[in-house]
Amino acid sequence: MANNIDGVEWRSICPISSALDVLGDKWSLLIIRDLLIHGPRTYSEF
Repeated sequence: MANNIDGVEWRSICPISSALDVLGDKWSLLIIRDLLIHGPRTYSEF
């Protein structure tokens, strides 16, 4: 059941769930976290 807040329908009122809906699948958040913590990596570093 969708919730209607300010005319926008959300799947959940939980902010974490809403953020994951915006960011996409579960791997997107992990990739963004690693980029912010470790910076971009290339294959040449291996």
